[in-house]
Amino acid sequence: MAGPARTARHSWRLTIREQRREVADVLADNPSLRGRLDELVASAYGKALLVAQRETDLPEEAFPAECPWTFGQAMEDELRPEIEPSKPRYCIDESVIDERNMLTLTVS
Repeated sequence: MAGPARTARHSWRLTIREQRREVADVLADNPSLRGRLDELVASAYGKALLVAQRETDLPEEAFPAECPWTFGQAMEDELRPEIEPSKPRYCIDESVIDERNMLTLTVS
C-alpha cells in the first residue's frame, strides 16, 4: 500500500504532465504566444511563488527569485528539480533547502 508521501509525489508528477500537455495545446492553438514565452514564464513563476509560499509557509527568500528553468527545460519529461549531492541539504518533508536558502522540490 502506498503511503501519503508517495501518493502526493505521484499526484504531483501527474499534475506536471497534465499541465505540460495543456501548455502544448494552448501553444498549438495560439502560435503567436511562442514569441512571448520568456515573459509568460516570468509571470507564471511569480504567481507560482505566491502559491508555494502559501502551501509551505516558507519565506519568499527560500525560493529562487527567478525561474531557474527555461521554458524548454520545464517542458522536458526528464526535468527533475534536484540539488547537487555535494551541497549541504536540509530536508523539509518533500522539499530541500540548500546553503543559499533556496528551496528545491525533490521527486524520488
